[in-house]
Amino acid sequence: MITSEQYVLNVVQNPKLLEIAYRAIQAGNVEVDEIVANTGLESDDNGNGTVEQATNGLLTFGMIRKSEYKYHPEPLAFETDDWGLNFRMTMLHNITKEAREADWGKQSAVVLNYEWLLNNKQYFSGTSSELRNKIDRWHQEQGYEPRNNNGERMKLNPEKFNHWRNQAVYLGLIHPTKGRSSTYTVAPDPNLVAASVYAACEEDGDGDGIETQKYADWINQNLLRVPLTTEGKFTKPFASTLYRLAKNERIALVKHGDHAQVGLEGVAIDSNDGIAKNANYITVNA
Repeated sequence: MITSEQYVLNVVQNPKLLEIAYRAIQAGNVEVDEIVANTGLESDDNGNGTVEQATNGLLTFGMIRKSEYKYHPEPLAFETDDWGLNFRMTMLHNITKEAREADWGKQSAVVLNYEWLLNNKQYFSGTSSELRNKIDRWHQEQGYEPRNNNGERMKLNPEKFNHWRNQAVYLGLIHPTKGRSSTYTVAPDPNLVAASVYAACEEDGDGDGIETQKYADWINQNLLRVPLTTEGKFTKPFASTLYRLAKNERIALVKHGDHAQVGLEGVAIDSNDGIAKNANYITVNA
């Protein structure tokens, strides 16, 4: 449960600092002076040093809790062989668990911005005011209206969107597009998606595989808000990552029983791809 009422798009400018501070706290450095001594992060009298930025960010993402002057780490929600991946997936997990239509968590912008992009863009300009305004209006349509301490709605202004881009790049959701200044590609990290398939198979599947619809439900509840098209397919950015994983034989997309199919939008599959026609089941490869 995220307890901090600070707003993640205000607090976290450099998400890499969170990882540095969390490792120190996890190692037993639970007070500010200890974290400073063991990380090289800096504290200042106004509470605006890099160590304060890091601990405030960790509180906002629900990665630590605070008791008096001491910080305590929350356990990571995933156990892959990549600590950094576990850390980033837990950040997403904590936000997504509270991103619910009936009662939006204050930090839901992290995954709502990405949901809109998955549904609408494969590439986008990070400086486009038109795009920001579209996402901001969509937030309001969904009933997501984060407020500041004065009760005023916080719009998705350029500074907040810039902070979100930094977070999304760190989390492996978007990537700067080569050769195109200020342009980003909407493409979830294959390692993150593969790890999500493995976790879903363990939790809601049979250990070796899972129905595609069950996987879509699992990821929406536990990691990311991943939209489907009106035809019941993964949208192109997410579909492309699943396709790459199947082509590289890290997962397999197969036909298994009479389960409902969730297709891959915008992906041309041929007979040499090793992907079953009307695939409705995902299996994991060792």
